[in-house]
Amino acid sequence: MTVFDDELASEFRQLASAALAGRPVADSGAVPAALASAGCFDLELSEEFGGMDLGLAPVTEVFAAMGGAIAAAERAEATSAALDLVTSTSPASASVIDRLRAGDTTGWELARTSTHEWVLRSDSGELPASTDTPWWSRRLLRQAAYLVGLADAGYREAVVHCGRRVVGGQPLLSKQLVAGRLVRLLGEVRLAWSACREATLWLDHGQTDVSPVARAHRLAAQTAVASSRDLVQLLGARGLTDLSVGPRLYRIAHREAHRLTAAL
Repeated sequence: MTVFDDELASEFRQLASAALAGRPVADSGAVPAALASAGCFDLELSEEFGGMDLGLAPVTEVFAAMGGAIAAAERAEATSAALDLVTSTSPASASVIDRLRAGDTTGWELARTSTHEWVLRSDSGELPASTDTPWWSRRLLRQAAYLVGLADAGYREAVVHCGRRVVGGQPLLSKQLVAGRLVRLLGEVRLAWSACREATLWLDHGQTDVSPVARAHRLAAQTAVASSRDLVQLLGARGLTDLSVGPRLYRIAHREAHRLTAAL
């Protein structure tokens, strides 16, 4: 990623990237099993349930890596949220926990009700999930990290394209207007990621004020949408076809930016 980096963060991102390499990441149902094969769902999971209990920080790196791969992460996001829910609510079903840890997307559903509340439905029954609990804040923050990953993917793709595309005998990247646009986008990506990291530390230290999480998600959503839009525009006609990642990134970013908050 092009964001501020450190060695440990890179390790977690590389773990997820390696797990996703060669997998059909455009298939949302295939992503959870890929992550589970590398133990990604165990990073945040409490030791009581066989996890590593490392907190949110490693998981946000995993979700950022998913975004960087432009993976369809809806099922992986739901798996992580459902696992968080069942292990923070007593009593928890061991069979459901094992299924979620393995990235099995069958036999359960995390869905909205007609009143816009969330509920986990499985063979163990229904488990309601309130958006007024820490569970929801953690879910929003994972999604925010994923959105920043998408934004970063758009920025990197735009830089590569503008470096290769020649206009008037000069790379498009040499044009001041284009270069300035990309510098601005890089600043927005870094700002969104800084907000995510700040909110991660906030929650991992047991803080209950949700405003840093809401800010991180808002910035991440805005940046992902802006990045996908800028990429399509810079790609020109190519950005309107499946010959580039532009259309897929645009669709995913616009769908995921408000998927969790649209009805709140």
